[in-house]
Amino acid sequence: MFKKVLGSLLCFVVVTTLFLSCDSFAEKEVVILHTNDIHARAKDNKLGIGYARFCTYLKDVKSRSKNDPIVLDAGDVLHGDIMAIADRGKIIVDIMNAIGYTAMVPGNFDFNYGIERLIELSEIAEFKVLSANVKNLEGNTIFMPYTIEERAGVRIGIFGLCTPETVIKTNAKNVKGVKFEECIEVSQKMVAELKSKNVDMIVCLGHIGLDTSNVITSDVICSNVSGIDLFVDGHSHSELYGGKKVNDSYIVSAGQYLNNIGQVTLVFDDNNKLKDIKCELVNKQDILSLKEDEEILKLINDTEEMLGIKKLYEVVAHTEFRLNGYHGDIRTRSTNMTRMLSQAVYEYSNADVAILKSSIIFGSIEPGDIRRTDIIKALSFIYYLEMKEMTGSQIKDMLEEGVRYYPISNEKFAHVAGMTYKFNPKNPGGSRVISIKKDNKEIDMNKKYTVALVGFEDTDNYTSLDIEFEQKELNEIFIDYLKRNPVTQDIIVELTV
Repeated sequence: MFKKVLGSLLCFVVVTTLFLSCDSFAEKEVVILHTNDIHARAKDNKLGIGYARFCTYLKDVKSRSKNDPIVLDAGDVLHGDIMAIADRGKIIVDIMNAIGYTAMVPGNFDFNYGIERLIELSEIAEFKVLSANVKNLEGNTIFMPYTIEERAGVRIGIFGLCTPETVIKTNAKNVKGVKFEECIEVSQKMVAELKSKNVDMIVCLGHIGLDTSNVITSDVICSNVSGIDLFVDGHSHSELYGGKKVNDSYIVSAGQYLNNIGQVTLVFDDNNKLKDIKCELVNKQDILSLKEDEEILKLINDTEEMLGIKKLYEVVAHTEFRLNGYHGDIRTRSTNMTRMLSQAVYEYSNADVAILKSSIIFGSIEPGDIRRTDIIKALSFIYYLEMKEMTGSQIKDMLEEGVRYYPISNEKFAHVAGMTYKFNPKNPGGSRVISIKKDNKEIDMNKKYTVALVGFEDTDNYTSLDIEFEQKELNEIFIDYLKRNPVTQDIIVELTV
């Protein structure tokens, strides 16, 4: 009898202990959901699940957890799709507010509306916009450098890092008065500061990437900075199944366009010491059966109607050929698209020559019907012409800047109409342009020409011309040109070297 009672008591103790252990374990489990490089693809499409379905997944995770998940975005989220461009990013912030994001870090594309607009959007955001290395000229951070989030009694420090490449991957006007500090040194300072705040874990939320052609990569940062437990990454659109371990750090990245949801499960012991990290990617195919969240879907649809987005899908032209606006090509040579766009400006302005900066083009136009949205996406910003009077020598100087670093990609590479130019890359930078011809004759270095400029910032040293004509946006000028000149054959472009 005694043995039976003792056995029952032991069984009760074991079961109770297991129950309490499981309860304790659950309270020390924290989930991080992360996204990156969505590029404003808000709706469900062939590329990704859209925000409405993501919201449903988030609610499902919440229902299965005692603690609210931490929801992070690693940048390039506010700019890209037509709805976001038309609303200058606000609709994406509204959606992220409604979903309940915890924090984001700005990507280089998020600066595309200009630093003032990005600051405005950060003030509308009900989540934190983080960056420890984006500062004004006085050396003060423009956004919050870090946040400390507490879940289950665990203090998690999260700091933001923006890619220094932003200065060459957006229009220079967009980051005027902004400096991007070196990532490794800033990260070391952030780790030290967060440790002084007695955090239990440190997360870097970075728009840095793993592309080895980048100025700095997330794995290099983790190799040189001790104390980063988790690096939530963006910029290179990497899909890291299971994460990438570098020293004691885990790097995670969820691809692009919401084609995956990144999910990190953190397990802490009773002393809040991190004991396990599980990194997963939840693929689009795994959650297509989930119903889209009605609130988010309504927000998107109402905004599209308010902005008149359907009208922007009007077919304005047709092309049998891909109009090449890929930045890796247009910043080193002419393409069929740059030739047509330059010619459109030249004809519209009636100037002696037209000069366009490469950075005004953000993408290609694929074969088939060309919709107004395709033009807007390819040009992305609202650009107007500047009419200037320039000498032949000043024109040469502008062209020299564009080929100074050839064959390295250069946003200042100039596309022209009304003239042609050749350069010799073997010559020193600043003296590479060897020929500039108009009407098959070399231009006169001392003669003054009327020039239609698009995309150049520092033009105050050229004389402005008060020429009367209807000032249209660049995308409308291009649309009018394509209507007059159907793309029935490809333009073969030879390199001007």
